[in-house]
Amino acid sequence: MTKTTEGTRKKTGWFPIFLGILVLLIIAGYVTYWFVAASKLRTGIEDWVDQQDASGLDISYSDLRVHGFPFRFIVEFEDPEVINTTADWTWESDSLQLVTQSYNVFHIVAFARDDHEFRFTNGTGYRVRASEEPIASVRLSMDLQPEEIRLAFPRVIADDQGMEFSRFERLNIALRPIPDNESDLQVYLTFKELELAAIGGDYRWLGREIDDLDLKLEIEDGAELLSGNFDLSDWQRGRNEFRIRQGSFVWGPLDLMTEGELRLDEEFRPEGQLEVELRSPEDLARKLPEMRPEMSYLMSELIKDAEDGETSQINIKDRTLTAFGRDILRY
Repeated sequence: MTKTTEGTRKKTGWFPIFLGILVLLIIAGYVTYWFVAASKLRTGIEDWVDQQDASGLDISYSDLRVHGFPFRFIVEFEDPEVINTTADWTWESDSLQLVTQSYNVFHIVAFARDDHEFRFTNGTGYRVRASEEPIASVRLSMDLQPEEIRLAFPRVIADDQGMEFSRFERLNIALRPIPDNESDLQVYLTFKELELAAIGGDYRWLGREIDDLDLKLEIEDGAELLSGNFDLSDWQRGRNEFRIRQGSFVWGPLDLMTEGELRLDEEFRPEGQLEVELRSPEDLARKLPEMRPEMSYLMSELIKDAEDGETSQINIKDRTLTAFGRDILRY
């Protein structure tokens, strides 16, 4: 009996040692993986930044660090700046973080915890307020193509009086290829509130605030454009469609839903037709006395369609919105 117990002890005594060695080897392997991957990630980012000159992007930063061991890769840029030399805009911030889990590098989340700015060559621009929430996220496929891009800006404020929009609240944008037609792109655009910098006297009855925009677009060949397979001029020549699958917003007394199809002409001006449904005709009717006769006629026709349970058709061409045989707005 004693011999059996001693033999069992000798056999089982090696198992904890073996298990400990195995755990140490796994830890050593993971540590090696993390630091090798972090080094390759940094080199890959530096190479990618250098290659963007050819696409019209001048990207710079004062410092680049990769940290986050053991479970994350955190790529941190100090004083990042992106200058688009073809579209004439600039983005800059004090810092930018790109974060991904070490076990899922195909989902990247971006943080800009300081104010950051979009600026145009004429000096106008917008300041995006700092937030602890992510400002962007990207999901990549196995071949590193974007499957989904999301942008989120809690508060956007114009830096000067020359801008058409003075403020956005909770602006969100999402882009992803359409599952059954991956060359086309779905775009979701929402905001809680938009404040116009000014509004003309003929439209003062609308007010300066547009609330609760919810817009779902499908852009023909948009995914090809996003991935770089098309350049903007190629895509423009293709006369590709914008399909509005769902749209709604509230602008003063106008509580509207819309859908339709638009194309861009040679000068990037939209043209096409929209079907519009007025959801609160009684609110609009109360504003009729504040309108000029021509506008009052147009809005009365819109109210009649809504009260009859019908949608109204708006035509867009040559920077003009037309309905009921008359021009509504030139822009």
